[in-house]
Amino acid sequence: MTSPVRVVPMATGHRAIRAEKKLHGRLKRAFPESIIRRDKLAGALNVVSEIYSGKIEGEIHRLLDALEAAIPNSRA
Repeated sequence: MTSPVRVVPMATGHRAIRAEKKLHGRLKRAFPESIIRRDKLAGALNVVSEIYSGKIEGEIHRLLDALEAAIPNSRA
């Protein structure tokens, strides 16, 4: 079974999608070699993009930390 790396609560779904797209854009530009082709995980994940190598997990957490810190009344 697979699961998200982390969940950052957002006020609305629209804000969540905007934040997610922005973070994925940053990751794709900074770490294009870390993108996992979807055919490598066919049947294991129900997504078609946004799959990255574990090598950049630390960077993903740094971006999520910054996102969470920027949210008013967040748990950070």
